[in-house]
Amino acid sequence: MTSVTAFRMRHPIARCFALAVLVVSASLTAMAETAGDAGGRLCTLAWDGLAVGVSTERNVVALYGKGLFDPNGGDTGARYYTDRNHSATLAIEFGVDKVITSIVVSRGLHPPAKAGKDAAAKMLAPQFDPTGHAYPVALGMTKAAAARAGNVKLDSAAVWSYSVGGIGCDRSGLAELTFDKSGKLAKIELSIAPDE
Repeated sequence: MTSVTAFRMRHPIARCFALAVLVVSASLTAMAETAGDAGGRLCTLAWDGLAVGVSTERNVVALYGKGLFDPNGGDTGARYYTDRNHSATLAIEFGVDKVITSIVVSRGLHPPAKAGKDAAAKMLAPQFDPTGHAYPVALGMTKAAAARAGNVKLDSAAVWSYSVGGIGCDRSGLAELTFDKSGKLAKIELSIAPDE
């Protein structure tokens, strides 16, 4: 321990500050565990900082670019994006006030119907990384891994649906996980609550 560190730990204010940091950290951990009991870590309805029911189409375009716009998606349209390898598709639908009503991330390239031959080129968003995000579950996870990461009960169904809301959750809504025949996570859908 350096002499500066030793002085700081002997100094009463430094000790109080260190104790306060430990207490706050413990409180935040307890709050996170409580939130887990109220729906698990899946209770967030955001992807790359874009929150369902909060963020707008302008926020989406600022983050990913124009992408491929489909006027038939959602209430006022949807924007589609894919990564450089076309390994995943991000579809974001908007409500009447241009607020995000749903975010769907799925494995593979899934342009909207009648998108045309250049759909993949229009959808390309180099900053969209289907694996580099803070969401607790990721495409390709097994059911067991998704259950652990999302802090949810393991389900034998192909689609897991979780109501989102309550203590520790940022918005009320629905989180759905869809698994393929091999049991790997193929689609993550975050949507606004029907009554909002």
